[in-house]
Amino acid sequence: MPAGRVLAGVVAIATVLMSGSIALGYRIAMERQGEAASIGMSGTGGSMNLKRPENLVVVDRIGDLSGRLTRLEIEAAEFARRLGIAPAN
Repeated sequence: MPAGRVLAGVVAIATVLMSGSIALGYRIAMERQGEAASIGMSGTGGSMNLKRPENLVVVDRIGDLSGRLTRLEIEAAEFARRLGIAPAN
């Protein structure tokens, strides 16, 4: 199996997982926003209230996922360089 196909597969899987995670997070956020509106709670005016623990959890999770994505991109680039399918930077 050519190395380019392996790398393309890894990148495709990572992209699908990230897209699914984003879509799921968006859906959950929209459901919670609807629940808050139905019980008469006001929104945050377009900004996230970082005093609420559940919002801090979301911010921490986004930071964790961002760091993992960055590491994955670096590892994929290193893998491609080792296989000789990408120029070294």
